[in-house]
Amino acid sequence: MEHQIKGERIFDLSDKTSPDITPGRYKQLADLIRHFKPKTILETGTARGFSALCMSKAINDLKINGKII
Repeated sequence: MEHQIKGERIFDLSDKTSPDITPGRYKQLADLIRHFKPKTILETGTARGFSALCMSKAINDLKINGKII
């Protein structure tokens, strides 16, 4: 499942070579965001930023007025 922002490929959830985020982990993050509807998410960042991109996508898809810092 490939996602794009402004026409650029940002990540591919079916890519098995990226240990950062799996489709199951993406669903967990999206479910947490759907449940809690956070206004602010603090992303500490320990890898390549895929989690932040997934959370950003979930916030946009769910039309939540939130931000990631």
